[in-house]
Amino acid sequence: VSGCMSEVYLAGRPIASQPDRIEFVGDSNNDLVRGLMALLQHLFSGQRAEDIRAFDLEAFIRKIGLDKFVTLQRRNGLAGMAKRIHAFAEEVLKKENAKS
Repeated sequence: VSGCMSEVYLAGRPIASQPDRIEFVGDSNNDLVRGLMALLQHLFSGQRAEDIRAFDLEAFIRKIGLDKFVTLQRRNGLAGMAKRIHAFAEEVLKKENAKS
């Protein structure tokens, strides 16, 4: 994932039985980043692509106060992970729209 200081691996795919929903898996060589990724997986994995696209992650991070505890560099990495997740959602939406 570009924008991350650590090595970050993130993959997503549509759920076979519900192709409008996406599941995500990821890993990192850094424990803090692994924790941020776990938060993103909890928020987004299993959600509808449309809902992922509409979710305001920045507002959520501010609402729970995480922005006060994560450095700017880590927030940039978090934004990179979120951008990748949104890109997966866009791909799923394009495929779903092409079927219609």
